[in-house]
Amino acid sequence: MKLRRYQEEMVEKSLDALLKYQGVACVAATGAGKTCVLSYIAAQFNRVLILQHLDELKQQNAETFGWVNPKLDYGFIDPDNNDFNKPYAFGMMQTVVHRLDDMTHYDLIIIDECHRLGAISYEKIIERARVINPDVKVFGTSATIERRDQKSLSKYLDVVAHQVQLDDLIRQGYLVPPRAFVIKVDGVEAAANAKDDEQVEAVLNTDVTNQRIVNEWKERASTRLTVAFCQTVNHAKDVAQAFNDNGIAATHVSGVMKPRERKKRLKAFERGEYQVLTNATLLTEGWNCPPVSCLLILRGSSSKGALIQMAGRVLRKVNPSDYPNVIKHDALILDFGVSLIRHGNLNAGDRLTFDKHDYDAEIDAALQCPCCGGAIEPKDKQCPQCLYMIEKDKNGKIIDNGKDKITNFTMTEKEIFALARFYYEPFRHGQILVSHGWDAWVLVYNMKGVFYTVGAKKKCKHKLLGCTQNKVEALATADDFVSQYGQPDLAGKQRKWLQEQASEAQLLRLPEKYQFTRMSKHQASCLMVLTNESRWDKICEEIESHYEKVGRFNA
Repeated sequence: MKLRRYQEEMVEKSLDALLKYQGVACVAATGAGKTCVLSYIAAQFNRVLILQHLDELKQQNAETFGWVNPKLDYGFIDPDNNDFNKPYAFGMMQTVVHRLDDMTHYDLIIIDECHRLGAISYEKIIERARVINPDVKVFGTSATIERRDQKSLSKYLDVVAHQVQLDDLIRQGYLVPPRAFVIKVDGVEAAANAKDDEQVEAVLNTDVTNQRIVNEWKERASTRLTVAFCQTVNHAKDVAQAFNDNGIAATHVSGVMKPRERKKRLKAFERGEYQVLTNATLLTEGWNCPPVSCLLILRGSSSKGALIQMAGRVLRKVNPSDYPNVIKHDALILDFGVSLIRHGNLNAGDRLTFDKHDYDAEIDAALQCPCCGGAIEPKDKQCPQCLYMIEKDKNGKIIDNGKDKITNFTMTEKEIFALARFYYEPFRHGQILVSHGWDAWVLVYNMKGVFYTVGAKKKCKHKLLGCTQNKVEALATADDFVSQYGQPDLAGKQRKWLQEQASEAQLLRLPEKYQFTRMSKHQASCLMVLTNESRWDKICEEIESHYEKVGRFNA
């Protein structure tokens, strides 16, 4: 597997930092592939304990580790397993802390969601590991390392080696762009400032407000699969009931619910049996459902970290082969509290320690563009990032007129191809782009302004991988596929084949009209994809069928 460019940088900088420091963190937004990164880093050490606090994370991390490192032996430490003897062990934090006497020598401890490192259970585990091996290293990953309670993580983490923000991933096509609206509810700001859950719920959880939430959703997001984050579990139940009362299928999940029932409801939601799913904070971590494209923030105020985690639930792309009837080219965020106003953007901080005065000043910063959330100076009449015209009232306060807010992620054609990991051969005046990885090939097809990504592994049937109006997103999907299934050191081999003339054996496999054409080995390989008539006819048929049913609504 070939890592994305920024993932390579994450691995390189993290390993360099681990040579110098005993504790290192890496901050990367949802969808960055943190598990791939920690799997690569773990493989550089002989004995590693990987800690997580959710069973879902344990399973996801182990599966990715096995995929990245198929020759390495690993086990589990959980209620049903006690594999301390394995060189790589995926442990539930809640289980490991009660089995410290069984712990053996480790070279590295990895903490997934390391913003939770302040918990006493993690401290006990690390301290026990240091008794056995004083030189044990600690590596942590998180989308949001800054804690709302401002608790320092510097006891076990010395430095943040690298950071990947949400807007980086969106610009590179790995996530869909967000659109955001703030809907003002009288009394919410005062209740949020009081930091009282019951007071906030008293304002937000009323029949009138819940009906307003349903009405706003109907106006802006009635076709979207939606997740709502509420102030309390009771609030989540009442919001779900309000949607059901309006004829919209909704359900709620909570931590006190039996796991079997919770999984049943989550699966039903993913299948589309419910259109709205409500919860308090249960789903902020460890839950992925790519078809979800609308987020309702029904909380007075959330920390910056919680806001980023919630937004991350709706920014993932969908695979058309897995969800053939889903259209998703952006994500909609409806905030009925003050989180978006207070924090202004979705970029995470990277501090391990806090100065309280500076911290409070930052989260209450008011001079942010109401359109894109970018920082602006008091004298600015126009946002330097998105060119939005800034209006102020007589007191100098910025007027937010409630217009749709969207970050500008448009890229020029030159920038698009600069981001692509591999070279793409253009055919039909650029309508089709093809790249070949020897053990896999991939193409991007422009169907009336909708970009389809199609790929196939060696000796396997092709698959529809993506459908989007964003060319960057289509190329990112293509790059990921070739990276995962193409030959090792593919980029180097491809550069070589771009310069070498096609072999006689390659040319003979092409239709006669191409056999006397001068072309490179890579061009010939890509052309073979398009000149296999039976396969190409099927690809075109599938794309046209999908376009008529679903894709044309993306245009």
